[in-house]
Amino acid sequence: MPMLMPVFYVPLFIDGTEKEREFSLAALREMLEALVRVNVMWLATHPDQYTPIYKVGVRWEPERGTEHWLSIPEIYRAYRNGVPVDCEDLAAARAAEIRYYGVPGLGKVRARADIRGRVVNGQVRMHAFVRYPDGSVEDPSTKLGMPGGGAVEWERTHPPAMVAAVQRAAKLAGGSPRQLRPWGGMQPCGLPPATVARMQLAAGDPRAAMQTLAIAARRRRAA
Repeated sequence: MPMLMPVFYVPLFIDGTEKEREFSLAALREMLEALVRVNVMWLATHPDQYTPIYKVGVRWEPERGTEHWLSIPEIYRAYRNGVPVDCEDLAAARAAEIRYYGVPGLGKVRARADIRGRVVNGQVRMHAFVRYPDGSVEDPSTKLGMPGGGAVEWERTHPPAMVAAVQRAAKLAGGSPRQLRPWGGMQPCGLPPATVARMQLAAGDPRAAMQTLAIAARRRRAA
């Protein structure tokens, strides 16, 4: 029986500007939400074929080259055929499970698949995970073999309130943040502290950005 496999062509992260990064992340979140909803529909119509994602036996493995976003049945097929299954597949599947079947103590909640991404040295780096309505996160990829702390560790070391504070404090810099390695504090680089903080935040180190702004504030008070 013929099978239809739609393919979307959506160019993302085509330059290093903050505007393009924000657009790209918003587009990815919309596509992830679509995949979550398709998974929920599949769970509702194929209960006899369902195996919880954590019990399938699948392990996280990064894809090389083209990103293939897999629905739940395609994850099962990929596992059987030795095809890599990575973060967006697992996040969309787990978010759908939580919506349809719920979790102990919470019942059914509207979890969503969320994503972070940026361009570093010309390479797009992305990671998808599950976010609960209260803002907490669950990272199926780390549970299924991805090394490092994943989204849970990121949220612990990059509290959203801190990131928001850096963004507000650095707003005076203007322009687009460049992807640079973060400084360990403010170095004499000839740039305004707010610009340095924006760069540090874009490079993924809000603590260094806060340190930069704190040092700058102390220097202003001492002047």
